[in-house]
Amino acid sequence: MRFDFNKFVENLEPYKVTDDSAIKRNEEAGLATVVKHVWLHTPTEQINFDNFSVDDVKAALEEMEQIPLVYDDGGEVFVCEPTNLFPVYDMLFGLGYKIANIKNKRFELSEEDMFI
Repeated sequence: MRFDFNKFVENLEPYKVTDDSAIKRNEEAGLATVVKHVWLHTPTEQINFDNFSVDDVKAALEEMEQIPLVYDDGGEVFVCEPTNLFPVYDMLFGLGYKIANIKNKRFELSEEDMFI
């Protein structure tokens, strides 16, 4: 397969952003990053702390405090509501895993299909 770089650049030209103020940080991206690291127990040395702010951490703590708790003799049990960010992340992460490992896929990547 031949890649025409000039044609690629020409096709991108209509989408060129000329005003830097038009590029805005997604305010929820930092919060989602914090939720991901907390939920997956990411080791500290693997976390890029430039991807979120202290406010994102505070928002994640507030979200964590809103998870309803049920206590039983064995200790603390989380009963998660579907609108809380933590179970939503768990559901999406699990869905991605299921899709990646589903049997009888219609398409499987081969080494020839890899594009870098």
